[in-house]
Amino acid sequence: MSLLISGLILFWCIHLLPSFPTYRQQWLNRLGEKGYKLIYALISLGAIVMVVKGKSAAEFTALWQPLEQAKFLTIPMMLLAVTLFIASTVPTNIKRFTAHPLCWSAMIWSIAHLLSNGDLASVVLFVGFGLYGLAALISANRRGATCLSEEVPLKNDIILGVVSLVIYSAIGHFHEQLFGVAVI
Repeated sequence: MSLLISGLILFWCIHLLPSFPTYRQQWLNRLGEKGYKLIYALISLGAIVMVVKGKSAAEFTALWQPLEQAKFLTIPMMLLAVTLFIASTVPTNIKRFTAHPLCWSAMIWSIAHLLSNGDLASVVLFVGFGLYGLAALISANRRGATCLSEEVPLKNDIILGVVSLVIYSAIGHFHEQLFGVAVI
């Protein structure tokens, strides 16, 4: 469990660095733009590896038994989370309604997985990422994040929908091989 928690703390620290512009700028000045991005990416990747290894190695400690019916809410919630995750990287009309599709994706992903998992390691993992999404959303708003004001061509939204379905299907198909747990 300590590896999981350490990974989450490292993930939080590196991803909330932009919330402190003075510190971020100091690192940019020391490392340059490319160096900063490289270090940021490597630390992020290391944190994710720690989280995944920590979660898979954590002892199973049941806290509650998830309702079978609630698990079926996970399916549409995860399609929404995948769509918002992808929308955070490309211009779509979703960004006209929220400046934070990635934060919303993390929070929805977390809630969806909490509906289907009632063990301690899962709670630590999903609450940790859900709270990160909320903290990042609040931080971005404080720094002046705004929604897009102009419409994006509808074809972008259609492409987003198709790509989201393909990636969502692939994640569902390979979920057990990737994460050791079948989707349903």
